[in-house]
Order: sequence, then structure tokens, then C-alpha cells
Amino acid sequence: MSDDTPPSSIERWLAQLLNKLEVASIEASFSGGGDEGSMDDMIVAMRPGATMSGEELLKHLDTLEQRSVGNFRSSFRDKLVDQIEHDASYLGDYANNEGGSVFLRLEVEGDAVKIAVGDFTPGSYDDDEDYDYDEEDLEP
Repeated sequence: MSDDTPPSSIERWLAQLLNKLEVASIEASFSGGGDEGSMDDMIVAMRPGATMSGEELLKHLDTLEQRSVGNFRSSFRDKLVDQIEHDASYLGDYANNEGGSVFLRLEVEGDAVKIAVGDFTPGSYDDDEDYDYDEEDLEP
């Protein structure tokens, strides 16, 4: 990544938890277009000798909850996904208009997460398509 790439938006407390749980890196891919976009895949790589797999870690994060004002609850996994989506949006507008796709690799380093690899591939939208309408089709 270039020097002007900001650090990941993953909050320090969550980065510390990922580090404690022996996460080495997270890879995520996103795609979209029009007015919609979503995460297609997320793979968690654990450090050698970790006590759980990446899939087990994600299930564990589902069981942990964060409470906020109004007793709203969200799982730690939801919080992690939200923050990774924020990082993906920084790299490119994969969800709106022409859309596209984003690939990220985040590395956990102590109490921080950094964007190690980020790639945005714009989509294509052919707005110059010729439409042949009959006059009869346009009448009410």
C-alpha cells in the first residue's frame, strides 16, 4: 500500500482482541454496483500454533456482544465486518453506480491492524446502449 493509505478503521480494542486470539491476517473481498454492495468472502488466517481455526474464531466472535445506547446489541463479528467494510469503501466505491470489486488483506500487529494489500477494480456500466423503441410502445 502507498504511504497515504490510512491505517485500518478497526478499533484498538478489537485489534487487541484479535491479537490475543492469535489472528495473523484477514482477507476480505467485496463487490457491487447500482446502489448495493456486499462482502463476498472473509478468510481469517491464524498464527502458527493457534488454538482455533479462522472459522472457529468467527463463530466465537458471533457469541460475544457489544451493548450500546438503548441496549442495542451487536456481535463482535458484526462490528469487525462493519469496520472492514469501512476500509473497503475507502479504497473504492464498489457499491454505487458502476460498482466494482475490492480485495483487502489486513494484518494484525500488536494492538493495531494495518491495510497490507488493497485493490479496487472498477466495474463497467454501458450507459451508451442504444434503445430502439417503437412509438407505439411509448404511448400510454
